[in-house]
Amino acid sequence: LTEGVLGMVVLVDDSDPDPLRKLFQYLSAFDSVLRKTRFVVAVTKTDLTGTPSLDQYCEKLEQYGYRAPVMEVDARSREDVVMLLQSLLFSIDPGISA
Repeated sequence: LTEGVLGMVVLVDDSDPDPLRKLFQYLSAFDSVLRKTRFVVAVTKTDLTGTPSLDQYCEKLEQYGYRAPVMEVDARSREDVVMLLQSLLFSIDPGISA
């Protein structure tokens, strides 16, 4: 699943009872890959909950020693998914043109 990856999308459901704990589980499960490649965190269903904020996700990433873009995404929206993938590609290679 992770062999030869150029980057990863970590998808977190904000409506989960404890989405920050779920984020930690994903980070732990893929730690060896995430430490060697670029990734973005996509937070879905933010319209259903008020917390945690995107800033709290960023703080949690930093607390675990990661640095990655965090964005709100409607996974059903083509535009949001394109924006998400562009963000990942730009973090892998900033010279890529849109």
